[in-house]
Amino acid sequence: MLDFDHEHTHFATAPNLEVPHPRVRHLCTIEHTSMGLGCILLGSNIAQYRIWDGMRAIDYLETRDDIDGSRIGCTGNSGGGTLTAYLMALDDRIVAAAPVCYLTTFRRLIDTRGAQDAEQNLFGQIAFGMDEPDYVLMRAAEADADFAGRRDVTFDIDGTWDLFRQSKAFYSRLGYPERVDLHDADLPHGFYLQQREAAARWMHRWLLGSDKPIFEIDPQSLPDPASDQELRELSEGDWPQEQLYCTPDGQALLLPDEKSVFQINAEQDMQLRTQRKAAWRRLDDSGRRALVRRTMVGMNASASRSSNAETMPHESVGVVKRDGYTIEKLILNVEPGIRLPALALVPDRPNGDATLYLHGEGMQVDAGTGGAIERLVKAGQIVLAAELRGIGETETGHDKSDYGRGHFGRDVQEIFLAYLIGRSYVGMRANDTIAWTHFLKQYRKAKGVQPDAESSALHLVAVGEAAIPALHAAAIEPEHYSTLRLRNMIRSWSEVVKSPGSLNQAVNVVHGALQHYDLPELIELVGEASVTVDEPVDVFGKAIE
Repeated sequence: MLDFDHEHTHFATAPNLEVPHPRVRHLCTIEHTSMGLGCILLGSNIAQYRIWDGMRAIDYLETRDDIDGSRIGCTGNSGGGTLTAYLMALDDRIVAAAPVCYLTTFRRLIDTRGAQDAEQNLFGQIAFGMDEPDYVLMRAAEADADFAGRRDVTFDIDGTWDLFRQSKAFYSRLGYPERVDLHDADLPHGFYLQQREAAARWMHRWLLGSDKPIFEIDPQSLPDPASDQELRELSEGDWPQEQLYCTPDGQALLLPDEKSVFQINAEQDMQLRTQRKAAWRRLDDSGRRALVRRTMVGMNASASRSSNAETMPHESVGVVKRDGYTIEKLILNVEPGIRLPALALVPDRPNGDATLYLHGEGMQVDAGTGGAIERLVKAGQIVLAAELRGIGETETGHDKSDYGRGHFGRDVQEIFLAYLIGRSYVGMRANDTIAWTHFLKQYRKAKGVQPDAESSALHLVAVGEAAIPALHAAAIEPEHYSTLRLRNMIRSWSEVVKSPGSLNQAVNVVHGALQHYDLPELIELVGEASVTVDEPVDVFGKAIE
């Protein structure tokens, strides 16, 4: 991702770190995941672009007279370790690999730091049983040495040892135990001198057939600073950075006719738009709703069933009296292990109408004295201010601000965990919305609304993060709602795809949705006459005039 209007000396999200090129603005992890959100909506993954580039690099090496194409090795750190793991699993031309500071197990990753960048999470990967050790097992018995840092806080060393034990057992069964190894260094995350020399020795053993110690003659040629301060001093010194460029100006996108992944994704979206609109027209409303339900639910087909309030245990945990109405504090078990809170605001004289009010920051945001919810209650409506999973009281509270993860939302690691098991937060929250809707209909009856009140209006209001799930709920079960009011919602997923960056949009994406429908199609499915979109926002959350 390039900013052609300005040159930068430091990263926007890590101002203590200098950029490797003046046209770089964001850390690579932010770029990868920003591109990855668009890929998810299109039903692909940013990993495919990185894997393709890696394979084309091997193609190039094979064209050189000074390269033996039968002896190709691959190594890399962190994101490079990720790509090494993918390439060694998928490209038969790699005969020796040394992924650094990446491979662990999903169990230890999830139990510790959580799911990481977009290219490291493949849709449904855990659901169909593929763990990180499988990248090693897919190429057994080619030579593989896994490198780890004992003080790496991102990729857990215990998980790396578990992966190694699995790999060693598998290689031993094949008769090649010597071809897999583990380098466990007392180092933090990074490709330090000790690991570089060990990786070079591993490659020398399996590519040249000779095992000997290898040492860097001039360590300063590739800096190995112990601190950011040393890196800054080295950058200000005589280190010839330009000598490491692989392109004339240090950025592939500065080459003629180059396209970014954002541009490629935007072009794919334009091609899909015509196809999906034609396919959408061929379906009746029933078929469209079935398609939306299947898409939002993902690989968990059992989650597509409608909720029934009578089968969902709930409890009342307190009552507060205000002038003209009562607030009851409720907890609903929407599914096993998922307990969500709500505030039921009941007027002393209900008129039969009710509103399900979902705010993306929590049930209490608009529930204060004189607020939007109280105005509805004082007009005679029963209002259920409810929360969806991951909002308000069920938000994890994890700090996502490090290395720019704050770009993608408060629950980005949980969102990617859901992605790994083949689900989307949108789909799960849409089911929460339907569960609350069924509950509110029963609750309204329980509050003694008059016999003919079953035909009274039930309104749905959703703000911010809650808007897209609520729109899905109303699209697949529109019979429940008299009106739908959405506030602070993006207008189209296509805006996420084509924008070179976004803010807090990971929670809004559904894998492959743009192969079938966009948000305007959902509004059409609900019934445009009953839908109001207030204060729409762009992909950075800024109001659109």
